[in-house]
Amino acid sequence: MIAKRTVRKTIKKENISIEDISKESIDNLIEQINKQIDDPRQKKKKTYKIWDIVITVFLAVIANCNDWDDIVVFAKSNYKFLRKYLKMTGGIPCSKTYERIISCIDSSQLESICLFFLTDIIGIKKKKMRDIINIDGKVDKSSSYLKLNENGDVEAVKSLNVLNAYSNQYGICLASEKIEDKTNEITAFPTIIDRLNIRNKIITVDAINTQKENCTIVKKKRGDYCFAVKENQPNLHRDIVDYFDEETLKELSKHSENYKKTIETRGNETIIYECYQTTDVDWYFEKKLWTGLKSIGVIKKIFDNPYNKNKQTEYRYYISSLPLDVNLFYNCIRCHWSVENKLHWHLDFTFKQDDNTTVDKEALLGLQIIKKMALGILNPIKTKQKISMNKLRLQISFHVESEIAKIFQFYAR
Repeated sequence: MIAKRTVRKTIKKENISIEDISKESIDNLIEQINKQIDDPRQKKKKTYKIWDIVITVFLAVIANCNDWDDIVVFAKSNYKFLRKYLKMTGGIPCSKTYERIISCIDSSQLESICLFFLTDIIGIKKKKMRDIINIDGKVDKSSSYLKLNENGDVEAVKSLNVLNAYSNQYGICLASEKIEDKTNEITAFPTIIDRLNIRNKIITVDAINTQKENCTIVKKKRGDYCFAVKENQPNLHRDIVDYFDEETLKELSKHSENYKKTIETRGNETIIYECYQTTDVDWYFEKKLWTGLKSIGVIKKIFDNPYNKNKQTEYRYYISSLPLDVNLFYNCIRCHWSVENKLHWHLDFTFKQDDNTTVDKEALLGLQIIKKMALGILNPIKTKQKISMNKLRLQISFHVESEIAKIFQFYAR
């Protein structure tokens, strides 16, 4: 495999074209697909190479394709380009074949390939910060449907629901776990954590996953947590609310190690964030049941609008295994929304995942995983070029061959 450092030297010293570097990278991806993905299809029925399918879908998604029909149009329009890198045995399959083959690939294996491509082949840069991993669920709303059960009654099948782990350090999705129809996020949390290396990393979740067992799971793997607290933990929530009365907040605001204030302006509205953190937790009678609990905190959010005489104020409460560091504590809380703003929003708005009506949830999950890989690759380029993700994908779709080469060139620098 060509490492990123070696790629730079090869380009400079041997004057090899970026198209050759692109081919080398795709060849490395093909090699990993062969090594890591089990093909469950019968040997006699393997008309299409599994790596041809995966890589075609991946390139199509980068080039502004969002569903299976789009992918077929892409393959037909760019057949000569694809033949430079892929075998394309059997020609171009129909949309149902793309869907069927993606559905038969184990999602964890596909995800492993995508992460390998992002971190080892492309080489996504990590930021110089302690990684904060946000875990949150994503529902593909249009994937629900009605079916007849064994008794002949109409039965509703829920939409695809996936629990995602988003890395703020890398800006990519590290792991995805499908949530079964008859369960919820709570049951998927241990599985997704088990697949991650969270040593010295900070895990954030919304209130539904704030469970005693989850605190224990995180601490056993040498990680830290910052969990939101709401009424689903009534005793804990009530006790923390009672603790942070106005007198306590006033006292904490006098100390810079306990208090942080920021002001943001959105249009005519000013939003004031006041963050309070304290390690005074020995008073809580169930402290030992929440493994590693070291601090608690609250975010006081004040909305000041000149057109509304009454200021709106809301409070959000948190528990954490972090020591007293109000800046880190505040950063963890604000970073949690990255999974929504930088991952889920793009999946819905840019990649139209919410509009996809694919019935086969394994196929839909596989397509979602590939879209997350494409998002991870395109994000740094979008930031560099200072254009929207939609415009970037549209730009790629107009000149696929040259634009794909530019992507590899961007990461080879």
